[in-house]
Amino acid sequence: MFVCVVSRDSIVPKGATIIIATMQTHRLEEHWDNPGVFNPDNHLPEKAAERNFYSFIPFSAGPRSCVGKDE
Repeated sequence: MFVCVVSRDSIVPKGATIIIATMQTHRLEEHWDNPGVFNPDNHLPEKAAERNFYSFIPFSAGPRSCVGKDE
């Protein structure tokens, strides 16, 4: 197994295993003010609209994330 940083310019080899580190993603300072502290206000609709959609992925993301999602 090897570790690589995937960006728009990266090519992931066929058969590679990709792991999304949600715990680390949910603590990125570029998306969250004081990421080490739980703040329920971070999830208010107006705050969520300011962030990248994929900055909070508690269960899943993408086209099959939730059948009940209202977007």
